[in-house]
Amino acid sequence: MEQLMAFIRENIYVIMAAFGAISAVVIVVDNFKGAPYEKKQKSEIVIIGILSLLVCLFLANLANWFFFRDNMFAAGKNYSFVELFERAGFTFYAGLFVFCGALALLLKLRRYDVKKLFYYIVPAIPLFHGIARVGCAIDGCCYGIPINLQ
Repeated sequence: MEQLMAFIRENIYVIMAAFGAISAVVIVVDNFKGAPYEKKQKSEIVIIGILSLLVCLFLANLANWFFFRDNMFAAGKNYSFVELFERAGFTFYAGLFVFCGALALLLKLRRYDVKKLFYYIVPAIPLFHGIARVGCAIDGCCYGIPINLQ
């Protein structure tokens, strides 16, 4: 039991983000129940969403590495690319923009009405963000950086 609690404490942000993602998927699926699409089209839209999410995760991590790389090299250790990628974390807003852009692009390429589909998808984004930010507050990872006002 003690090991489980230690695991939860160390990974609370990831756990909350996963819970937020699952909650967002439930909202999207519920919104899609009344959508005027055939089953095959709905499956294709879900696959496009998953691809967009994978692109989002990769580029959000890459953006965090790019913008905050000075903090990552402060210890003076030379990390491999995989270690850098693991240490970078994610930049939420970069992920949001990349996800929406990739989703819109892929939907447009498949000739779907992007505006109509975003009507079903967008309500899930603040839900995911809010739940993930609760994880941040519990974890203490997003409190900001210390400054000296003098």
